[in-house]
Amino acid sequence: MSDELRRRFVDLGDWQAHYRELGQTNKSTLVMFHGSPGSSFSLVPLMRALAKDRHVVAIDSRGNGDSTPFEHDAPSIADYANAHWDVVDAIGFDRCDIYGYHTGAAICTELSIKHGDRI
Repeated sequence: MSDELRRRFVDLGDWQAHYRELGQTNKSTLVMFHGSPGSSFSLVPLMRALAKDRHVVAIDSRGNGDSTPFEHDAPSIADYANAHWDVVDAIGFDRCDIYGYHTGAAICTELSIKHGDRI
């Protein structure tokens, strides 16, 4: 297992997303969403515990951490969910488990409604 925390970026048209990654990529993937305001850094201790048995990715929400903010004021949970799913697709996950804390839980709910066949 790789217990080295890796920081990565993905370019998505006019914005860039930052995410943290732990564990081996050949294991099942868990994508984690932090509460707002904040960043994926808040999830690192839990990531370390969960990465013993799986591949774990935590994405900085748009406008939080090192991810580019939205161009419009007051984005909705649906806006955040759509942005996060763009990151999941760009990284290349066909299927993943998801976890969210606080605002991240609302994002997970929206993603489960829209993309339940891949979660």
